[in-house]
Amino acid sequence: MKNKKTLFYVLLILLLIIFFIGLFLIVRYNRSKRLEKDRESIFVEEGDSTETEVCCVDDMLRGVRLQEEIEGKYPWYSEFPIERDEYVVVWVSEREQFRIDLKIPSSSGVDMRNDVVGKAVRSIEKVIKEKLARDKYYFRFLDQQ
Repeated sequence: MKNKKTLFYVLLILLLIIFFIGLFLIVRYNRSKRLEKDRESIFVEEGDSTETEVCCVDDMLRGVRLQEEIEGKYPWYSEFPIERDEYVVVWVSEREQFRIDLKIPSSSGVDMRNDVVGKAVRSIEKVIKEKLARDKYYFRFLDQQ
């Protein structure tokens, strides 16, 4: 009787071990399938063609180098845009200027406009840690877009 009980427990333990190994293999297989799908997302289809091409790695590396170059030249770049209730400040790299988008109505008085632009300029200077020359920014009213 004791031998049958021991045999039963040994078989039960073996079945549990096989069950957990199988579960582990299923999870690992699903994870590898998911990774494979992630890798496939790098592929893009062109038109009606059934062939796929890998996105050009050179383009991705060029993008990384460009990002590093921008951050090297403008260490404050990642701090933008600055968004406040009255304005949004963005860096326009093509013009090498800051653009201040005023959220206040264009019909606001000159004093209010100058006050908001002044606040925006001070927030830019706080981020870039230097005085901002007048030719390094421009503003526009968002309600005129």
